[in-house]
This record gives sequence, C-alpha cells and structure tokens, in this order.
Amino acid sequence: MYGAPKIQFLLKQDYHLAISIKRVQRIMAAHGWQSISVKKYRPATNHEVVFDRSNLLNQDFKTTSMNQKWLTDITYVYTIKEGWTYLVSVMGLWSRRIIGYAYATKMDANLVIKALDNATLKGNNLLCIPI
Repeated sequence: MYGAPKIQFLLKQDYHLAISIKRVQRIMAAHGWQSISVKKYRPATNHEVVFDRSNLLNQDFKTTSMNQKWLTDITYVYTIKEGWTYLVSVMGLWSRRIIGYAYATKMDANLVIKALDNATLKGNNLLCIPI
C-alpha cells in the first residue's frame, strides 16, 4: 500500500483533488491503513577469523564440457510474511543455466549444501531453467 505522500500526489494528478497530506494521513489513520515499507538489509557482523581462500577459476569462465565448472550465488529476498529469506542458486558454466537451487528463511552452510545436492540430483542438465 502507498504512503500518504504518494496517495496525495495520485489524487491530485489523476482526480484533480486539492487535498493536503495531513488530511490523507488522518483518513488513513481513521481506517487503520498503513504503508508497507521494506527494511534495508543490514547483515550481522561476524567476528570470526576469515581464512584466505585461493581463487580456483582466476576469471576463466570457459568450459569444454558439462559439469566442469559451477558457480553459486546467494540472493536476499524480502517477504512481508517471513522477513528476509535466502535463495541459493547453482549455475553450470557450460550451459549457462540454473541447475540447482535452495530457498530458506535461515542462511547457513546447510542451505548451500542443499542447493548443491539439488544440482547433482537433476543429472545431465535435463531440467535446466534458462537465464
């Protein structure tokens, strides 16, 4: 739902009504209406020591056969009901398609392992989702 400033702007633009923002706020309060706002994601600080990891691909994204190289990514998705949720996807570089994914409300190592398991269960990239 829109907030009072946007509703006031749309009433003025679409219906040519001269109505103040305060009046729109009062009407919204009388009906119990509130705007839906999405909080910006702020990751929690982690005080664990990060070990240096080697770059295995070295920006070489070329492949000559299937299942030679895979990439993973974690996407943060905000939902009204559950708040921040997490989508892990696995992409095969040979086909450039998503070959496995997992979705959960908690981000941990098990979520990534589940996505990799889903990628291996699909086999031969028969059920790929095109990008």
